[in-house]
Amino acid sequence: MLKIILCMMLIPVVCVGDTWLQPQAGEGLDAMISSVEPYENYGDEIAFDIGYYDKHRGLIKFEIENIGIYEDAVLYLTCEYAEIEADYGIHIITEDWSPGTVRWFNQPSFQSTPVATVTFGPVSDTTWMEADIVDALYYWQDTANHGVLIKQAGSYDAVGVFLPSEITPYKPGFEPKLHLCEGNAVSPVSLGALKAAFR
Repeated sequence: MLKIILCMMLIPVVCVGDTWLQPQAGEGLDAMISSVEPYENYGDEIAFDIGYYDKHRGLIKFEIENIGIYEDAVLYLTCEYAEIEADYGIHIITEDWSPGTVRWFNQPSFQSTPVATVTFGPVSDTTWMEADIVDALYYWQDTANHGVLIKQAGSYDAVGVFLPSEITPYKPGFEPKLHLCEGNAVSPVSLGALKAAFR
């Protein structure tokens, strides 16, 4: 049994096919919510804040076809400005929501423990924030995909300014994107290690 466990640890996930999802304005499913204006909808904004004592949060969902074929998922968000270094938590959303109707007061439920936490900032120019959300992918494969909620993981007196899909007319190519890795393969090095473990 120990040999089997060791072998599993030696086999990396190797992408044998990948897919990039990057919906543009009018197609993307993303929005900001704010406790400062709890009844305001920000589904058509060209930028959204995340942070400031957790008063501002972001929500995003990618529609993934044939979701069961993927082994890994990495989320990319464009940050325009972040005054300080801060921790950003990526949380699985557990119920349905819509960019056109979501507000702070009716925000969907989400898991309290983040599937990923990214330490990021400060930023003074356009920079991509990257988060491995493979655990969210596995959750979606077993249940349903309602996307993720992004919020600062601590109490910071500052925000990060991120770009949603509605930025397309002003800054095309900087919309949120998701990289999906399809399948798995054993590299020659791992195969050799696998054989050695059974000797």
